[in-house]
Amino acid sequence: MQPSRSDRSPKGVTRDAVAVAALEVCESDGVEQLSMRRVAVRLGVTPMALYNHVQGKDELVELVADHVRGSVVVRDELPPRDRLVDLLGQLRELGARFPRVVESGVLPDASESATRLRLAVLRALAELGLDAAEVRSAHNALLMLVTGAAAAQRHASRAALVEQLHEHESALLASARNGDRQLMEQVAALPTTTVAAEHARAIDLVLEGVGSRERTTRVRRPGRR
Repeated sequence: MQPSRSDRSPKGVTRDAVAVAALEVCESDGVEQLSMRRVAVRLGVTPMALYNHVQGKDELVELVADHVRGSVVVRDELPPRDRLVDLLGQLRELGARFPRVVESGVLPDASESATRLRLAVLRALAELGLDAAEVRSAHNALLMLVTGAAAAQRHASRAALVEQLHEHESALLASARNGDRQLMEQVAALPTTTVAAEHARAIDLVLEGVGSRERTTRVRRPGRR
């Protein structure tokens, strides 16, 4: 009888311990610096000992993502819309630090934490009164939206971003036609907002748009009256 992974692992080294150590490497050195060697050093074991739990860096990154997703709280006491905004907001914040957290929501992922969160999103959409087709459309759109929002959150934390935005706006104005210039100036005069506020607004736009689009499509579909 073959010994289990836990039986063959060095004493005190568990899959959870590997996940925690890998997360510490990500937070101190950045995700791009994550490696089997760095995690092994933190655990005080040889890199080969980690292969009892993960098969390489890709699986190590997935382990971190799965571990981090486990910290997301689904607040069932909130109304469906507020619960959805809160849940996607947590994913946005985590995705800003660990892009794989939200990327795995778009890609197939059968992990327990990814499944739990996906079901929570689907449930909230259904409780908002969307039918099956609308739930699917909204779910897919929101997953793509949170991926972009996470990227925006990640770049918003960069100190040089303000200067880059000014340069971008100046370039837009310099190449704009008369009508475009007026629009650009009006947009620039609007109050500043946050990624979180824009994300919440975008979620509402998706929910409003999906319902109207799906109903319009069904009315126009050939053979329907």
